[in-house]
Amino acid sequence: MQSFGKEHGYPFFFLYNNRTRVLSSSVGILAILASGLFYFWYSRTSSDPTPDSIVGFAYAIVGTALIVLASIRYSLRKHARQRAIGQLHTSLDWHVWMGLVGDRYPLYAFIWQL
Repeated sequence: MQSFGKEHGYPFFFLYNNRTRVLSSSVGILAILASGLFYFWYSRTSSDPTPDSIVGFAYAIVGTALIVLASIRYSLRKHARQRAIGQLHTSLDWHVWMGLVGDRYPLYAFIWQL
């Protein structure tokens, strides 16, 4: 018979703050804010705020590189046969933030078209 009074596993809002998670979150949030502020400033001051400008290409290339790097780096780390330095959850934190930041850059590049 199951007991309903005890919790098993992690609670729904589980958040374990360690140094790496705080660092990766801070870097990710700062990158999103900095790229957003630069996008806002450039779209207001430039005469060519289009996706085919040099800044639009740079946003698209950087975003694509971050997404590819996040996928490959985490997959290689997860399936490594040798014991790697560090823990897997650290690599997962960086993978998540690189993916989130990498998704924003192409959005900023292509939103100029609207």
